[in-house]
Amino acid sequence: MRKLPSETTTHSYSFIEVVTRLEPFCAYQDRSEKEVRLKLSAFALSVDDNERVIKHLFEHRFLDEERFVLSFVQGKFRMKKWGRIKLKSELRKKGIAGSLIDRHLKELEGEQYIETIHSLIEKKYAQLSAEKDAFNKKVKVIRFVASKGFELDLIQDAYNQIDLKHH
Repeated sequence: MRKLPSETTTHSYSFIEVVTRLEPFCAYQDRSEKEVRLKLSAFALSVDDNERVIKHLFEHRFLDEERFVLSFVQGKFRMKKWGRIKLKSELRKKGIAGSLIDRHLKELEGEQYIETIHSLIEKKYAQLSAEKDAFNKKVKVIRFVASKGFELDLIQDAYNQIDLKHH
């Protein structure tokens, strides 16, 4: 069984060993600098070597914050149906600068964003068919869509536009 770097106390890793392990880690999936630094800390390199590794990964485009934010926003919006609020929160947890986040979240404005809210409302409303109290049903639907990170005013506008009687 192969030991993780944190489990090994006798082996010290060279710059080249760490780079050859982190390049595939970054190539497999876009990563934030914070995620890479966390992984890098397991190798117990000197501060100078850590910075050399990070610099190498940026120079060879294994690390690219712009690309990371773009793929994160597009992927989570398309696959998990996350709204701007949740996306912003999760990107901040990953150490991404607010200006970079805001620039990419602006791309989510428009028809597709509103259509996603509509589809989430309709889907949740249909799932709550056993709920007979109209007010409770509305609250549950709005709470669900808000938990996905969509703005409350947009949710309420969309809810009021949809004819849910036929569902």
